[in-house]
Amino acid sequence: MSVDFYAIGQAIAVRFAAAAVTPPSGEDDIAESTAALPDAITNEPTVLVFPPEIDFSYGPSVRKPVATYPVRFYLWKVRDNSRNAALQTNWISALYAQLDGQVHLGLSSYVNYAVVEGIVPGKLTYAGTEYYGIEFNVVVHVGEALTATAGA
Repeated sequence: MSVDFYAIGQAIAVRFAAAAVTPPSGEDDIAESTAALPDAITNEPTVLVFPPEIDFSYGPSVRKPVATYPVRFYLWKVRDNSRNAALQTNWISALYAQLDGQVHLGLSSYVNYAVVEGIVPGKLTYAGTEYYGIEFNVVVHVGEALTATAGA
């Protein structure tokens, strides 16, 4: 068996797409949610799932990767708006529990569970443009069988 880390990233993106998230009252639906990073953000708000940092541990006949995917919500370009802090906080309320009940990401053959950790609202930059947004990590615990053989 082989773990598809890109498929995990796309599965995370699906959990934060417009079809899965109800935006705060008066706010637009998420325009795009993807792990296929674009050259630029063309619609707001956009969710981007970045490639993971992966730590591996090993046990008898098992490999247990823990993959940490940075997820960034680019909510709107930086401009004067006195409501920014309230809107970011309202989006946090809409997002933090998106993986509850979907911890296997539809990939239960190797995803043991995924959780949201470390939410930080603030300014984010993408392709030279500054946005207000929210950044957090999705930590994915994976398990796969390992058949080790002695090499010659």
